[in-house]
Amino acid sequence: MKTKSKNKKSNRPGCWTLAVLALIGLSLLPSSNQAQAQTDVDDFVHGQGAPADNGDSVFVPGVKMGRPSHGGSGCTSGTVAAVLSPDQKTLSMLFDNYIVEAGDSFGNRRGLKSCQISVPFKVPSGYQVSVVKLDYRGFHSIPVNGFAHYDATYYMSDAQTGQISRRRIRRKLNVRGPEDGDFVINSQVRGRQMWSNCGRDFNLHINTNITAMSNNSGDDTMAILDSIDARAEQTVDYHLVWKPCRDSGPGRPPVVNPGRPPRPPVINPGRPGGPGRPNPPGRPPRFGGRGRHG
Repeated sequence: MKTKSKNKKSNRPGCWTLAVLALIGLSLLPSSNQAQAQTDVDDFVHGQGAPADNGDSVFVPGVKMGRPSHGGSGCTSGTVAAVLSPDQKTLSMLFDNYIVEAGDSFGNRRGLKSCQISVPFKVPSGYQVSVVKLDYRGFHSIPVNGFAHYDATYYMSDAQTGQISRRRIRRKLNVRGPEDGDFVINSQVRGRQMWSNCGRDFNLHINTNITAMSNNSGDDTMAILDSIDARAEQTVDYHLVWKPCRDSGPGRPPVVNPGRPPRPPVINPGRPGGPGRPNPPGRPPRFGGRGRHG
């Protein structure tokens, strides 16, 4: 009777294969910084709108805005300026060359430019900030059946850890022609806003893009995040509200309640140099030593 000299190889993967596949799967999972962001999307509204709802903002001594970094086809080096108002309620940005053009005169039917800005803030312990309103101002010239599209997204990141906020705020608007002149678009964010981590330095990231589209006749379309009139103050404003907070965040000392008086030190009875316990009535006084006395 013949016997098989070789066993058939199993088609099932071995333990090492399964382990390698598991490690590969784990490596493909997104990290905490890569987790999918939750984006609040809405449209800009034409016009200045109501004033920013930040009358309850507190003045925070020690807040500092650093030098913004920026880049993109709409804001090349040295073409963006930013300033924080003395009352800390408005972050204003001015663009020198954020111009998008389309049409036969420019050799295209569609123009697109973008800009990415990062504004660093130093925040004292016990405070946090939020954006409550956006104002975008500029100039556009749009022919019949042409359009301009404005899109802005902002979010925050921790300056120390680099962790990015899971929420983002995005506002957008399509403007169809004919339109010609300065414009203002705004969005009230209060009630839907995000807050910086309490007592943590952070970066405010602002990403914008503008699209200009010509019509079938190739008429020129122009969109500028600035004013064609040099005398006008055309800025992008992010209106802020500051408030105190109790949790100072990781890596910072806890916020101390100044109204609580310090507790008196606890003295161990019987400790040398400290007062002893009082003697009950009718008992002889206690002596410091524990040995027998003759």
